[in-house]
Parts: sequence; structure tokens; C-alpha cells
Amino acid sequence: MILEVQRKGIAVGKSMLDAIAKHIDGALERFAGRIRRVTICLSDTNGPRGGVDKDCSIAVQLVRGKTLRAKRSDTSLLAATNLAVDRVTHAVRRELERRRNKAGRQRPWRSYAE
Repeated sequence: MILEVQRKGIAVGKSMLDAIAKHIDGALERFAGRIRRVTICLSDTNGPRGGVDKDCSIAVQLVRGKTLRAKRSDTSLLAATNLAVDRVTHAVRRELERRRNKAGRQRPWRSYAE
């Protein structure tokens, strides 16, 4: 699993980047074999004016090609990141369950005597 962090208009310290990487690794570690790349984009839309303007967008590219995305905003960058990580983890879990259920279904027209 490749982790890439992009920053747009925001200064993020190394300790914050390490905390974000640790959180996303912990949340997605059980799916790591099925994830090719995780891209996190951190931005601040209003700049120094404050408010609910810290954005975190996460894109998770699965091994079989589908990309799942989540975006959250908050007053704190860490809070926005935590919300986005939780949301994308839920989306990955749901997609992989959907794939497993689809693969496990048997087609009713298939003859079992073949």
C-alpha cells in the first residue's frame, strides 16, 4: 500500500503528517493487501481567516482498479482527517463485502450436474 500526502495552501508539520499516516495505516491495515494506493489531499480554503475550512480528501485505489473517495471539512485539520479516514474505511469495507458476496453467489441457471 503506497501512501501519498499532498498539501494545498496549508503548512503541515512532520508530527501531524506522522499522526495522519499512523491513523490511516491503523484504519486500513486489514485491507492492505487489496489496496494499491492511498492519496490524501489536505487543504485550507479560507487561509488564516479560520472557520470550517480545513479539508481532507482521501482517495483509495483498490488493486482491481476501483477508486473510493471521501472528503470531510472541519475547523481542525486532524478532525477533518479523522472523519475522512473513518468514512473511506467504511466505503472500502462495504465495497470488499459487496465483491465477496457477488463472487459467492451462484447463478440459478447453472446446472450442478455438469
